Amino acid sequence: MRPDVVVAGEQVAGVVLALDRRQPAVHLRWVLQGAGLAPERAGWATFAAFHFVLGHTIEEQAQLELTERGAWEPKLTVGGIENKLAATAFTADPAERFGYGLQLFLDGIRQQLT
Repeated sequence: MRPDVVVAGEQVAGVVLALDRRQPAVHLRWVLQGAGLAPERAGWATFAAFHFVLGHTIEEQAQLELTERGAWEPKLTVGGIENKLAATAFTADPAERFGYGLQLFLDGIRQQLT
């Protein structure tokens, strides 16, 4: 695995642990409840947030590692026709893609509060 991928994964893990070394999910749930989400909804939002962050990290690491081994290549065409979804998803900057997804997630929570 590339060193920069390991560092990125460590940074994500570090942020999660910095929230509360024992229970980061509990801390995030408290924050969301404090912002006005009902306890049950805050729990669901916490679950979704952690899945988004961890899923993105796992996907980025797997894509880079498999590409380096020559075991994966994005399918940018289907039947000779450009697959625009794949072209934009797999060629975009991972940090920009993550930031956009996180912003959508936060906007959704904000919408729930209004």
